Amino acid sequence: MKKKMPFNSTESPSVSVFDMNKNTILAYWDRGLICRFVNNAVFNWFGILPEQMINKINLRDFLGPVYKQNGPFIKAAFDGKTQIFNSMIPTPSGKVLNAKITYVPDFDENDVKGIFVHVADMNNVVNPTLNDNLKKTLPHNHQGLEDIQQALAASVLTGFPGISNLAKKYYVSESKLKRDFKEKYGITIFAYYRNLQMELANKYLSAKKYNKNQLALMFNFSNPSNFSACYKKYLEHRHISDINNYNLANYKDFVEQSVAAVALFDINMHFITTSQKWLNEYNLSDTELAGKSLNEVLPNIEEKFRALQLDSLKGIVNNYADLAVTQKDGTPGWIRLDIQPWYKNIDEVGGVLIFTKDITALKQAEEKDKQFFEILNKTNEIERIGTWYQNSITNTAVWSKITREILEVDDDYVIANLEASLKFYKQGKNRDLVKSSLNNVFKKRGSFDIEVELITAKKNLKRIRLICYSEFKNDQCEKISGIFHDISY
Repeated sequence: MKKKMPFNSTESPSVSVFDMNKNTILAYWDRGLICRFVNNAVFNWFGILPEQMINKINLRDFLGPVYKQNGPFIKAAFDGKTQIFNSMIPTPSGKVLNAKITYVPDFDENDVKGIFVHVADMNNVVNPTLNDNLKKTLPHNHQGLEDIQQALAASVLTGFPGISNLAKKYYVSESKLKRDFKEKYGITIFAYYRNLQMELANKYLSAKKYNKNQLALMFNFSNPSNFSACYKKYLEHRHISDINNYNLANYKDFVEQSVAAVALFDINMHFITTSQKWLNEYNLSDTELAGKSLNEVLPNIEEKFRALQLDSLKGIVNNYADLAVTQKDGTPGWIRLDIQPWYKNIDEVGGVLIFTKDITALKQAEEKDKQFFEILNKTNEIERIGTWYQNSITNTAVWSKITREILEVDDDYVIANLEASLKFYKQGKNRDLVKSSLNNVFKKRGSFDIEVELITAKKNLKRIRLICYSEFKNDQCEKISGIFHDISY
């Protein structure tokens, strides 16, 4: 039967979880004692690059004088027995490392076709003769957790060392060990250990050199189905993590390249990144925003905005508000906010996107319109002539008191927009004439003066004269206004 090697001769493995500890070597040697795979840690030990070893170096030549003392363990591994032992290994720098070495046989049916080799540097492992003071301080620093992490990596092919054994070895209670480990790494100790195993398994399966049955045996699972379930769960979690990272990267790219003033926030409303226009508008180009809260940058946030922010974090889209602010020169100003959630994945909100626009000039112009409108209203009350206007930028429509009286609506009647007012005009040619006339003044500068019939809120038929004027800026219609005169009598 043709033997299958775990990695192609040209393959150069990328850094993985196993390389987080740069002193842990993972390698594979075939039946002829030729190196078929070794990770990057070999360079830290021996100053040799993986590509200088793979398919080139014989284990006997690689170990040199150490080979003789390791010979019995190598023979036993090729006889099908897992070997775990300690050995003092000299390095080219003259330093002698205390190594924990694991040989795991690689079976092809009943034959061993190679061995997996795991070499862990034990020089930094806690000495059992530590004095009492060190024993007391060890559990309170991260070095103890990193040693445990190293112990888990060293045991990835030999079985989970057990929480009780780890707690005793590193002089910490089981409950504190579990709590501190999860706080630092975000998952339980056993889940972390399984992830180490599944990451290595994924490498072997991706290379299509080993099947799940072989890997179940290698990682000491009771049966292949348990391994398959564990591996499937690992892939699902990794897929979600990849999506989260991909989505966040896309959102960051979108924001940073946007010509609008937009900022990206996390779930706690801390800045992730912003567009250049955002920085320019708020004079923050020299300020590091990442990690700062919104209130640190815009402290005068109204309660209305806080409610919209909370809605967005619940997944509600297109929240919109105009906020009154104080400008740097002390004068009043207005900011328009468009707040939308962004998603880590299909159903998890990662934070919010906030688009802002300075609309102070628009608000000031609108205020002038209102003042003029009030003067005009008082004049027209004598002739019973109503007035109205529609602001296309702010999408607001205003009717005078006389206009409301002609339409027989209440004083507190709110018109959503000009489109909504079309329902008052008599259906058919009257409504069509008003609609087409409005469309024309929106598209091009001009005015119209028409007479049409309408039905009031109280179902009375009236004939009115409708006059309209349009105002344009930069080829865009900003406002239309006009006169509403009852000519029924």
